[in-house]
This record gives sequence, structure tokens and C-alpha cells, in this order.
Amino acid sequence: ADQLAMFTGMRGWTPPHGWILRGVAQSVCSVGNLVCLVDNNEALLNEIMLELREVSHW
Repeated sequence: ADQLAMFTGMRGWTPPHGWILRGVAQSVCSVGNLVCLVDNNEALLNEIMLELREVSHW
């Protein structure tokens, strides 16, 4: 993330809170060492990321 900020000239990339890889039908979300496979029609990615972020601090 620090390298991305260096190359883009945009601040705010660190610390990273996770990542999302969105597909047509499913998405993969990750925070810390937790990974979640999500059916895009079944859940909101923002809610999933908030839950993963909370659980990653347990």
C-alpha cells in the first residue's frame, strides 16, 4: 500500500483494512487472515467487510 501511494501520489492507502475481488456472481473478501466467499445476490459487501474487520480483532 505504501508503494501504491508513492506511485499514485494519493495518500490514504495505509494501513490497508482488507481487500475485495468482485466477480459477476461471487466475490472474495479478506481482512487480516480471514477470507469470505460471498454470493453477490445474498449480501452487501460493505456489511461483510465491517463484520470481517470486527471479527479480525478478536
